[in-house]
Amino acid sequence: MRNLNVAHLLVQGLLVWSCSAAPSASPTANVVAAGPTLEITSPKPGEVISPPTPVRFAVSDFAVIKGAGHIEVFMPGVPGSASVPLQETDEPGLAYLPADKFLSGKRDLTFVLARGDGTHLDNPEARVTITGLTIQGRR
Repeated sequence: MRNLNVAHLLVQGLLVWSCSAAPSASPTANVVAAGPTLEITSPKPGEVISPPTPVRFAVSDFAVIKGAGHIEVFMPGVPGSASVPLQETDEPGLAYLPADKFLSGKRDLTFVLARGDGTHLDNPEARVTITGLTIQGRR
């Protein structure tokens, strides 16, 4: 019989339970928590969009809540490109890409999870780049 060590941790305001088994005779794979993750389900690469555009997303191990954790978007590789917060809604998994003249044109956009103070999460799973979007709007 294995001895289990159970602990709970407070990670970025979320209660996370951890359970680890004592070593056994048979080798097992170690599971390492990657941290918060972000998935963008729309828009898709190569789409033509006209802001304000709905952005559908899924997150794990992170709370996207008004006034706290949120999603920001920026143009990777563009020096001086400021990040823009998505417009939040009351519907889970839905936010809007705002109309911003600096986003207009053929763009790659990176979406990243951000804390309430605006700092971006560092783990790679907390950011998604959508390539080849054509964003219609004024310049």
